[in-house]
Amino acid sequence: MNFFKISFTSLLLFLSIFGNSQNIAKYLDDGSNRTARNLLSVGFDPFNGELPVKFERKLTVNLACVVTASALLIEKQSWFDDDSPIKPAGIGYSASIRAKYYYNEFPERMYFIFYPQINVMDGMIFTDVIGSIGYQRVILRKIVISGDVGFGFRFFKDPRYSNYASEVQSTIIPHFPATVNVGYLF
Repeated sequence: MNFFKISFTSLLLFLSIFGNSQNIAKYLDDGSNRTARNLLSVGFDPFNGELPVKFERKLTVNLACVVTASALLIEKQSWFDDDSPIKPAGIGYSASIRAKYYYNEFPERMYFIFYPQINVMDGMIFTDVIGSIGYQRVILRKIVISGDVGFGFRFFKDPRYSNYASEVQSTIIPHFPATVNVGYLF
């Protein structure tokens, strides 16, 4: 009897290790976010008056690429700089390509972003270099909410300050983005 138990246990162990197991993931897929690779979201930055539209594509388990385009209110852009070289009203535009690193894995939990952003306001070009941290959650099956805050610098050439060689002086000011996003995972 002891020999039968040992041989039966050995046979089961052998089959479990070397047997061809069937992939049953297709039967268990409930349409959740495990198979999703893309995220389309719309955000709002109340401090800088930006309305970004973002398309995010998963590259690896922890890394994603985000392409962003947004409209922005110029009067909100000069809140830190009282002596702004642009008129204090109107609409500007911005665009960026961002690397997004998830601390756990796409599409949830804490993430880090580092990116340059190009802004066009009142005919002038402003370049932002920003690092931010955020948190993202899937609240319903495919609906995602996220929020991030960042710190960076805005670089631009100020035509009001030029030296005797008629070169335009570059100016650097701090920039603080904070965005709340709602997205769709697919």
